[in-house]
Amino acid sequence: METLILPSINVLALFWLLAYFTGKPLKAWIKNRTQSINEGLSRAKVNVLSAENQRAEVEKKFAGIEKEKENIFFEWQERQKSQIKGIEDAARRLRAQMELEAKENQRALEETLRREAIKTIALETLTTATARLKNKLNPDLHQSYNDLFEKELMEKK
Repeated sequence: METLILPSINVLALFWLLAYFTGKPLKAWIKNRTQSINEGLSRAKVNVLSAENQRAEVEKKFAGIEKEKENIFFEWQERQKSQIKGIEDAARRLRAQMELEAKENQRALEETLRREAIKTIALETLTTATARLKNKLNPDLHQSYNDLFEKELMEKK
C-alpha cells in the first residue's frame, strides 16, 4: 500500500502545483476564449439578421420588378393593339379613297369616250354630208348612207 500512497501524493502535489501556477492564466484564457466566442456569436446573429433584412428587401424588389414587367408587357400589348387598329383604319381610309378615285377615273374615262364618240360621229356626219353635197346624191342613196351610218354607230356602242 505504501507504494500506492506515495505516487498518489506525488500526483496530487503535481496537480496542485499545476493548478496553482497555471490556474489563473488558464482561467483568464478560458474566459477570453468564451468572451470571443460569445462576441463571434453575437456578430453572427447580427449578420444573420442583416442578411435576412437584405434578403427581404431583394425579394420585395423582385416582386416589384415582376409586377413592373407585367405592366410593361401589358402596356406593350395595348400599344400594339392600338397600332394595329390605326394601321387597319388607315388602310380602310386609303382603300375607300382609292375606290372613290377609281370611280372618278372611270366616270372621266366614260365621259372622254362619249366625247370622242360624239366627235367621231360628228366628223363622219360632216364627211358624209360633204360627200353628198359634192356628189349631189339622190334620196335613195341618201337613205342607204343613213342606214349604213346607223349600223356603224350601233356596232361602236
